[in-house]
Amino acid sequence: MDIRLVLEMEAELGPLPQLAEKFKTGGWAVAELVTVMQMLLQDDEDTVDFMSLGNRMLVQGLGIYVARVNTFFDEALGRA
Repeated sequence: MDIRLVLEMEAELGPLPQLAEKFKTGGWAVAELVTVMQMLLQDDEDTVDFMSLGNRMLVQGLGIYVARVNTFFDEALGRA
């Protein structure tokens, strides 16, 4: 992870702590989940189309992606 990823997320979706809280409490929108996952994949140098990713996520189930996003937030914000 690098600061560019965090800055990009905050520019697109708002402050990271508030976004993390939305995911922790279940107050997130599917579009936010797809956006964060797309950013995480791009950070790993895996470019993927937003709509294709969203469709894949719906087919596979959102739970695994929510878990991945929450792990990212825990690491980024120093949560154990």
